[in-house]
Amino acid sequence: MRVVALTTDPSLSVALGMIGDWDIVDVDGPEALFERAEGANAGIVGLGTVGEGVRTVRELRERGLTLALVVVGDGPGPEDPPCPFVERPFSLGDIRDAIDLARASLPQPPAPAEPAAPGAHRAAPAERAEATSPESPAAVAPATQPARAVRAPEPPAIPVDPYADPDAPSPRWRRRRQADEPPAIVAEEPGPPPLLDRLQRAARAVAVVDELLDEIPSLGDAARMSSAVVEEVQQVPGVRVVAVYVRSGEEFFVAGSSDLSPTERGMTVHDDHPLVRGLRDRTEVTLFDSTDAARSMLGGVAGSRSAALVVAPVAMEGRLWAFVVAGGDRFGPEQLGRIEAICAEAGPGLVVASVAERLRASR
Repeated sequence: MRVVALTTDPSLSVALGMIGDWDIVDVDGPEALFERAEGANAGIVGLGTVGEGVRTVRELRERGLTLALVVVGDGPGPEDPPCPFVERPFSLGDIRDAIDLARASLPQPPAPAEPAAPGAHRAAPAERAEATSPESPAAVAPATQPARAVRAPEPPAIPVDPYADPDAPSPRWRRRRQADEPPAIVAEEPGPPPLLDRLQRAARAVAVVDELLDEIPSLGDAARMSSAVVEEVQQVPGVRVVAVYVRSGEEFFVAGSSDLSPTERGMTVHDDHPLVRGLRDRTEVTLFDSTDAARSMLGGVAGSRSAALVVAPVAMEGRLWAFVVAGGDRFGPEQLGRIEAICAEAGPGLVVASVAERLRASR
């Protein structure tokens, strides 16, 4: 099911992506939601409070939007909402139930009229009024004229191209290939680049990495790179615990940390973990507080015991290479911006360290 999501809460967007049979399309404003509604099955509006979301839905309805919509946010909600709404705290099941209710509440389109029998004539309103009028002869005696047959309209003429190939098949009919005709040649889809080309690109990249290792020796050590990131994140006000997860094969391990228990330092996160699936192709930080529906996806992640948790992904070329977890009591926009800037600056180095770690483990 295709769902258009207008939300200012990144954690809600991540949580919605965890619903396996939903295809989430994120939009950044009411106008974008209106434009992307075609082809969607439902929409979600989360603008902080239920009241703000309801106001936006009313405006969209006035513009003619008929898409099934659900509002999520902080309550209370109005007594006469234009669509179902869900107040915090809520679960993903609550959102799914609200979507089902919104879709079921939409007015059903009228059933198509049954086609008239061939040759039958359906009287126009004026004709029906004349036939039932007391002064009409048809109302006194049966009609003596035979029923008029309605002739089907001629199909539109196809313009003739004077330069077209006379032997080409008609655009109205598909000519069947005769048994003695050779099969048509179908162009093959371009495959991946040859192995040699990819090896050459890898060799050039390795040459650059080799030069960088002379300047920054810690690039080849995931633990040293992660420790440097931990030291910088610790300086952000409000941060109590830090964990830097680095990819190694199909798992992420804690390469650097601060104020974690021995058990948390040993926590690994697999590539199919809900958090990892939600972080792919994302570049901005995500804040999880104690009331988020997405909080359940943090099970088994170091630092998730914190009241507020910030997760910053390090992704490149559609692949998640590392992510940074910072926990504390609460975080504001300034702290989130600083953590995001630190991870964006350290991201390429963590990617190189992750690849080095994999090469080291494969020996």
